[in-house]
Amino acid sequence: IVGLEALADISELTAALAKYENAVETDYTVLTWEAFAAARDAANELISSGNYSETAVGEKLAAFITAAEALATKASDDAIAALKAKYDEASALEKDKESYTPDTYAALRSALRGAGSCVDEESRDHVSETQCEEAMKALVAALDGLKKKADMNALQAVIDEVLSISADKYTEDSWKALAAAITAAQEFIEEKATTGSEDEAK
Repeated sequence: IVGLEALADISELTAALAKYENAVETDYTVLTWEAFAAARDAANELISSGNYSETAVGEKLAAFITAAEALATKASDDAIAALKAKYDEASALEKDKESYTPDTYAALRSALRGAGSCVDEESRDHVSETQCEEAMKALVAALDGLKKKADMNALQAVIDEVLSISADKYTEDSWKALAAAITAAQEFIEEKATTGSEDEAK
């Protein structure tokens, strides 16, 4: 009959809902569960209404699948505990921050901020397994990449010792070469004392 629209086939929608019927709220992060629950409830309401057009079913199916696939597993207590331990280890370096090169310590601070948002008690229900893993990887990488500033004391001691030598005991050319080396070493100290790593000082 012209103008009448037949009820749509809901078998695909009901199958999708059935696939996730055993999903448990506490297994997932708050925001992804809320989106999933809203899409699930909307789909069930449409089915319960007994009035479902092809367009409506298609929309509810698409929304539900999107929300279901976006469900993020909540980080386990063990994973959070491990991250917290590594976070505390890295935070303890704060007292010695001046002994590390600025760029490597800045990387550590950035990793700490990321990890901090994961281990915060109020954020636990929002932290996914993936977020926790990524935060741990970033923190470990930052710790491994941490470099201490170059210790110039040994180099300065050598310079001081050389400067105590009397130039008149050596040839002019050899003394000029030594003087040039001393100047280069002093310039190195001035330029790298605050930014150089131990590798640069070797």
